Amino acid sequence: MDIRQLITDRIIAMLEKGGNVARERWQKAAQGGFPSNGTTGGAYRGVNVLILWDAAMEANYSSNVWMTYKQATSLGAQVRKAKKGLCALILRWLNAKGTRPPTTTKREKAVFSRCASLFGCSMWRKLTACQKL
Repeated sequence: MDIRQLITDRIIAMLEKGGNVARERWQKAAQGGFPSNGTTGGAYRGVNVLILWDAAMEANYSSNVWMTYKQATSLGAQVRKAKKGLCALILRWLNAKGTRPPTTTKREKAVFSRCASLFGCSMWRKLTACQKL
């Protein structure tokens, strides 16, 4: 799976709905705040914001809170039947040895990208953490 192509295809599909339609959808989604992680409270950034906003609008979610499967199951939640995670882009800078380089070192660096499956609060059963957020 080419994560970059997957993300690009998703953005193109959003824009093909029409520039004004996409802008209106994102503006409406932004009224609910930036998508955030349900366990860490951190806000998602970059292209993930647009992707998560669009997914929330498409599925008519009332919450902008997302979690990985592992995070939610650690809170005792279960994925609702037939729900599938949404691919969010995770980027890491790695040095030649495959470890994260110190921020002050100017060694050769490479970008490692992977997909993290995120699930919105509406996709979980027995998850009280979303009710508190």
